[in-house]
Amino acid sequence: MSSESASPVFPEVVQNEVAKILSSQQFAQAGRLSRFLKFTVTETLAGHADDLKEYAIGTAVFDRRESFDPRTESIVRVQAVALRARLKKYYATEGVNDPIIIEYKKGSYAPVLRYRSDDDRPAKPTTANPASIAVLPFVNMSSDPENEYFSDGLTEELISALSNVKGMRVVARTSVFQYKGKSEDVRKIGAELSAHMVLEGSVRKSGDRLRITVQLIEVANGYHMWSRTYRVEMKDLFTVQEEIARAIVATLSEGSRGPTGRHTGNLDAYHNYLRGRFHLNKWTEDGFRKSIEFFEAAIEKDPEMAAAWAGVSDARFFLACYGQMAPQELMPKARMAAEKATALDPSLAEAHVSLGAVRALYDWDWLGSEEQFCRAIELDPDCAQAYQWWGVLCLLPQGRVKEAETAIRRALDLDPLSPGIGTSLGLAYFVQGRDNEAIACFAKALETDPNFYLAHWWLGARVGGRPAIYLQRSMLLKGFAQFRRAGALSKRDWSDPAKFIYGHELVGKRSKARRMLDELTRISDKQYFSPVMIAAIHVALAEADAAFEWLEKACLARDPWLAWLSVDRRFDSLRQDSRFAAVLKKIGIVISAPLTVN
Repeated sequence: MSSESASPVFPEVVQNEVAKILSSQQFAQAGRLSRFLKFTVTETLAGHADDLKEYAIGTAVFDRRESFDPRTESIVRVQAVALRARLKKYYATEGVNDPIIIEYKKGSYAPVLRYRSDDDRPAKPTTANPASIAVLPFVNMSSDPENEYFSDGLTEELISALSNVKGMRVVARTSVFQYKGKSEDVRKIGAELSAHMVLEGSVRKSGDRLRITVQLIEVANGYHMWSRTYRVEMKDLFTVQEEIARAIVATLSEGSRGPTGRHTGNLDAYHNYLRGRFHLNKWTEDGFRKSIEFFEAAIEKDPEMAAAWAGVSDARFFLACYGQMAPQELMPKARMAAEKATALDPSLAEAHVSLGAVRALYDWDWLGSEEQFCRAIELDPDCAQAYQWWGVLCLLPQGRVKEAETAIRRALDLDPLSPGIGTSLGLAYFVQGRDNEAIACFAKALETDPNFYLAHWWLGARVGGRPAIYLQRSMLLKGFAQFRRAGALSKRDWSDPAKFIYGHELVGKRSKARRMLDELTRISDKQYFSPVMIAAIHVALAEADAAFEWLEKACLARDPWLAWLSVDRRFDSLRQDSRFAAVLKKIGIVISAPLTVN
């Protein structure tokens, strides 16, 4: 990355600055200059600054054909002059107080990304990397295994509290929970998670009494930096959580962005919230439904518990995407819950992430969605889910594939062992035609969690979506097997029929595919089934008219899976049809150039 600052300007900070510039009066109506700015910054952040030449910009930004010759057409040079002038005016008016400056030196199309002054630069860290800590899942020492929700919840609460510590990187939940129930050397864990310290502990709950043991260990040598045992009553739990966070902060001699805070002062509400999170993290349809029950029970005890409202929103959102209920029954309720959460606590990053998700996949409000995700990142720069969902739910559907890849990579930096984020990165590769890299991501996700069904699902889709690159029937059968495995692991009927039909078609069983399609069509009259899935089957059967009929039904139903139509490889054969662009327009997406395959 180009920068004249002694301190690096982090990608998320630059991305926020770009979003602010593009929404300003200077750039709101400057279509070409906005695209110029966004493209060159994105490429620079991705490490491709040296590739920013006139030809690349002319074809990517200004829609010039392959025959474009910069020697005879000066559009890039002229627009570069205009962009420099427009940025100069912006920073002298609306952006006069922006701490970040994006500028273009004469003779270069790669932007220089720097801080306005030394005062805006972050403090110099004492080590090469920011202090980092991994909070391992607390061990449930209680006789009742049902109390596992409590030990998991305490772990999550401490991760959230320590995320407020200035100058510290906290490893995200998904990565640390890969070590749950395992006995690993902390030095090995630290190396795998790039963590300097590990916090581990145990909880014994007996009635209203708690015994919490906590140890902070330095990874480099395995020595204990701090340890303590708390024997408290349940009513003092919130105080203990804050005391643990303060003790760690004091041990590290650092400051804090602010109080660690807590979700509620009502213990019953808190326990129901923890149970809701426990079931939500199971990633099953039954788990989503149970989590809603517990989140709503928490809200009944404390109607102002913003985190519980955000949890309800996420559970309904996931059910709308993966369940058997119509999106119109669930998504408006998910939106309402997310809006309630942001109203109750505007500083709660997870609430903005929830709202951004609904804005994207149901409202098709891409600008509003991006604003919510960027706000979440501004509030919590270490929120891996915000980066992941921003990339997958907002940027990727709009065809902003490189930006999506950058955001997902940032999420993976924060949560390196998350099979979900790893699968998301594989998806970003998949839509670009980078099949080998996609396969590697899916395979790595399955190494971390062999039962992560979405990785199996996308391995099957990777075969189903691009059959032309596979010449052997055995490879097609392997893809079909991945769909079967995903269906078995997800314990849901929704993923099986469409994928099995698609698989049967690919391996040459067209008549069986037709019978299954007819059956599935009848089922869809009685219960909700994604019209996009059915449309994809018709594409596989070379029935374009039927495919468009089902895509129209998907628009009417506001099917969440419709959001990725612009990059979904299963629909490649329809892209030249004028009806395809018309469907994209209905969901608010205009692709200036066809998606190319590397």
